[in-house]
Amino acid sequence: FGWGNVPFTDGPPKVHDWSCTADVTVARVARGRFDETPQYWDGTSWSDDPVSAAAVFPTDDRAVNATQVAVLAGRFVAEMHEHSGRYLGHVEPVATWLVSIDPETFEVVEQRAAPDPSADLYGWSVVSHRDHTYLYAHCYRQFGWDPFPSSESTVGTHDWDCTADVTVARVPRGRLDVEPEYWDGAQWTNDASAAVAVIPTEGRAVNPTQVAVVDDRFIAVTKVDDWWGTDVHLDVAPSPFGPWTTHGTVTVEARCAECNTYFASIVPFAEDEETFAISISNNTWGGHDMEHYRPTSMRVATPTV
Repeated sequence: FGWGNVPFTDGPPKVHDWSCTADVTVARVARGRFDETPQYWDGTSWSDDPVSAAAVFPTDDRAVNATQVAVLAGRFVAEMHEHSGRYLGHVEPVATWLVSIDPETFEVVEQRAAPDPSADLYGWSVVSHRDHTYLYAHCYRQFGWDPFPSSESTVGTHDWDCTADVTVARVPRGRLDVEPEYWDGAQWTNDASAAVAVIPTEGRAVNPTQVAVVDDRFIAVTKVDDWWGTDVHLDVAPSPFGPWTTHGTVTVEARCAECNTYFASIVPFAEDEETFAISISNNTWGGHDMEHYRPTSMRVATPTV
């Protein structure tokens, strides 16, 4: 935001910094040790010098490499539609796609409509436990909807009719290609319209929840109200649909006076079930100061049921 003009246009808006957005580098730490200083791949070996890090993905004909690496070959992708004539003016999810990726070459092998192709976005958070894979859904309607309730600004942000609700569906473990069943509050059903919210909603305008399983416990991490506020809620449940108990709240401070925090993700440690990492995204309200546009992480105790 706010760097260079789009390469194939003659004017505004200014968007990415083209001097770096095609480059994806990689670093490593001992498994699960996010508190260690990493080593960086310099093209031939691992180095302690971050300046030596070399791009590891192809850059030809790519102005921006917004790359995510996954061990799983299946990824859910949301199709977004911009209704306004300007960037992020009024954005709406319209469909869900299932994309298969070769984990060695990172080439897209197949792209097709998800078994539930709706704008409900089942696959917002995905977690497997025992015989099933659970698909959590969030409507992700932000940018250009309703003003924030406690703000004097009239700028449209989230759709408050749905952004507090997180529903859940399930498929046989790893079978992202089959139609899911939905939790209706009492049982699993084939009727998607019967799905009910499973994550606590009281006092939460936005629930962009991410879920993981640690030692048979379902752990939900939510940066409540998205860009506003400072609270990350830790909820724990014995099953994918609850009952959820709010174990505690972690306070995350903005990096600067004009900064905000949003979207907490959870990273369990393979060798340590007593703690896990939370990653928080950071940005500025104007979106122009790229110094703060990067995640920060913290290590917290794993909630108990």
